[in-house]
Amino acid sequence: MGGVAVKPPEPGDSDGAIVALMDTGSYPTASGPPSGTAGSESTGAIAEAHRIAENVVGPWQVDAKLRQRQPTTVRPLFDARSLNLVLGDPLHLVLDDQLSGIAVAHEFIAGFPVAALRRSQAQRKR
Repeated sequence: MGGVAVKPPEPGDSDGAIVALMDTGSYPTASGPPSGTAGSESTGAIAEAHRIAENVVGPWQVDAKLRQRQPTTVRPLFDARSLNLVLGDPLHLVLDDQLSGIAVAHEFIAGFPVAALRRSQAQRKR
């Protein structure tokens, strides 16, 4: 194997990533044009949740065995309270109904969860 070892440049990011050495292929790295003004914080959060959804990889896209989708966990999350729809039971019991407050403290804006089970797991849940 030919070649010469070369030390990488000093990392510029706080997490140690060397962006100059990353190869993104044909994926665009420059930001696109703005989508426009949402008009309100809640409308913006809903739009952001739907924007995130376009980029979520479903478990069935990674593992063909995960075919049984869970419809109750596939939804836009547009405020801290909406996390209770996905993470509510039994997490809110452990956190003593603090989930929304934790999300607000960490500046939660929006999300889009998705889940799937293997068929055998889904049959056991019934």
